[in-house]
Parts: sequence; structure tokens; C-alpha cells
Amino acid sequence: MRPLVIKGVVSLVNGMKWIYKDAAKSQIFGGVLTSMCQTMENEMALSPEDEEEQDPTVQMWLYSFLAQHNLRSANATEALKYIEKAISHTPTVVELYLIKGKILQFGGNRAAAVACTEVGRNLDLADKYLNSLSAKYAFRTNDIAKANELIGMFAREDDKGDLNVHQMQTMWYEDHQGRAYYRQGNYRLALKNFCWIKKHLYTIAEDCEDFSGYSFRKGSYNQYLQLLTY
Repeated sequence: MRPLVIKGVVSLVNGMKWIYKDAAKSQIFGGVLTSMCQTMENEMALSPEDEEEQDPTVQMWLYSFLAQHNLRSANATEALKYIEKAISHTPTVVELYLIKGKILQFGGNRAAAVACTEVGRNLDLADKYLNSLSAKYAFRTNDIAKANELIGMFAREDDKGDLNVHQMQTMWYEDHQGRAYYRQGNYRLALKNFCWIKKHLYTIAEDCEDFSGYSFRKGSYNQYLQLLTY
């Protein structure tokens, strides 16, 4: 863990998610992170034996790792406490607001999760992933108009003024929008979105069948075996 903590590898906790299948191991993992964090607060080092001080950003990442650890351990209160410390330490890191949004979502405060994710999105308006994530959170609060407005920043409109999400087979969009309409009781539009997903899957299946014939004609058997595995 040490080199990953020092480098500030954002995916550290996600990469260790197999540990959470064992309560004893996850407790040890959390203990190591807590020990590193306390030593950093007191001595700017990861352990008392270290002679070299660490960069202040290591402290911020440790706070964020502890927030993610507590979220995976279903302790939203502790997770929120640590992510607030991380944001206070360095308020310009986008990933911190995404983690906080997840914590708020887990705690059931969906409106606050949307607002938090929007703060992160506004730190990097050119990031399509942040835009999509913010739209997903808006859909979860049934704010369809807001979600469509966000998606429209990156999705080109067609001649009728509609977003080209269906042409791009954006199934996560259709799924989230369909669920939002379903929660509102608008079953017609909900069904319309789910039928788009069904149509895309049929198209994908047809493409796979076409590729089967192409593979035997052109002799691209390795790719065909990869398709069958998929």
C-alpha cells in the first residue's frame, strides 16, 4: 500500500475490494490506513520509523482512502467526516466531490449528492465522464429536465432538435431516464426508453451474427473466439 498511498492512486480502495469479503482483513486494512493517517497528522510521515517527510498531498489522499474504506464498511457518518477533512485540505480535487456524492447517495440524501457532484463537474467542464455522472445523479432525483440539459452539452442534436443518444446506443441514459419516468408514473415514456434498449440489443445480436459469417470468410478466428467468450 505504501507506494500507492504516496503516489495518491485514487483506485487504491477499489483495487483492494476483495479484502471486504473478510471482516478481519478489512479491519486490518482500515487499521493500517488509520495508523498512517495519524502519523501523517503528527509527524508528516507514514510511520514513526520514517526519516523522510511526505508531501502534504499524501495526507489528503489518506483522508479520501479512509472515507472510501468507511463507505465500503457501511459507516456513512465516519466516511463523511473523513471526506470533509480531505476537501478542507485541498478543495480543488475533483475526485473528492465524487466520493462525497457517493457517500451522500448511500446515506439517502440524493439532492445533496446531486449538488456535490455538480461542484465536481464545474471544476472540469470539459470532462464528459463528470457530465454523465452528474446527469445520472439528476435522474435519480427524477429531475429529467436537468439531466437532459447536462447530456445536451456533449450530445449533438438532430434535425428535430432531439439528442442523438439513441443513435449512439447510450443505454445507461435510456435506463436511467426510463426508471425516472417509471418512478413518476409516466409508464408510456418509461416503456419507450426501455424499448430503445431492447432495440439496441437486437442490433448488437445481429452484428454478432454478421461477424460470425465474416470471420469464416476472412479467416479471423482469434477475434471470433474472443466474440464467443464475450
